[in-house]
Amino acid sequence: MKKIALLPWLLAFFLVFGFSGTTFAGGGPEDPACPAGTEEDPLPEPDAGKFLRGGFTVARAVGLMGDIFYSVHIDLKKGDERHLFSFQSALGLGDLCSLSADELTEIFKRVPCTLGVAETFGLEGIPVIASLEIVQVDFCDTAAEMIRGEIVVRVVPVD
Repeated sequence: MKKIALLPWLLAFFLVFGFSGTTFAGGGPEDPACPAGTEEDPLPEPDAGKFLRGGFTVARAVGLMGDIFYSVHIDLKKGDERHLFSFQSALGLGDLCSLSADELTEIFKRVPCTLGVAETFGLEGIPVIASLEIVQVDFCDTAAEMIRGEIVVRVVPVD
């Protein structure tokens, strides 16, 4: 009888301390394996490959501890195939509405690769943002600031 009563405590101990490293580290690795986009191996130019077109939204969100982050949702399409992607990003405490398309492109340049966009569409190559356009900013100067835009990703074949 005493061994059965000890089991929940052992399970709780394992769950709390076994996963605390992952929890306190931000939920796992920040940058999944991506073959390009570093100083040593820059992203290729989007001058060849299949196009994926779609839209995105970025909204300010506040975490449980009061930390500010941005929730990003991307909808990409190739022919009749459509996939949705989402992630969270720390864009700083600045004004989301004041970011330019070039700044967002620079901030998110590795995201298509780290999210596995090419693999999701069954393509081989490195997905690169070919163009990004901000279509609408809304609720600026409030805690609910948001932007909406259009994005084109090109999956550049690897030689």
